[in-house]
Amino acid sequence: MRRKIACIDFDGTIVHHRFPDIGEPLPGAFDVMKELKEAGWVLVLNTCREDEKRPYLSEAIAYCKENGVVFDGVNSTPLDFEFRPEH
Repeated sequence: MRRKIACIDFDGTIVHHRFPDIGEPLPGAFDVMKELKEAGWVLVLNTCREDEKRPYLSEAIAYCKENGVVFDGVNSTPLDFEFRPEH
C-alpha cells in the first residue's frame, strides 16, 4: 500500500499568524492532523521558522507535540518515503 504524505505549514495553517509569537490554534487544525496520522498519513512540517536567532522552529515543534501531533519530518521528507508509483 502506498503511503500518503501531507506537508503542512505552521503560521496561518496550524495557528493564527502571529510570528514571531505562536498564535492561537486554528479551529480543527490539530483534530485533522491527528485524524490523518491515525489513517496512516506521513505528516511533514514545512515552515520558514528556524532556530538561528531564537528557537522559533523548536518552539513550533514543541507546541505541536504538546497538542498531540508529532511530525514524521520537519522541512524535509522522510528518507524512507517512496514517491514513484507502484507498478
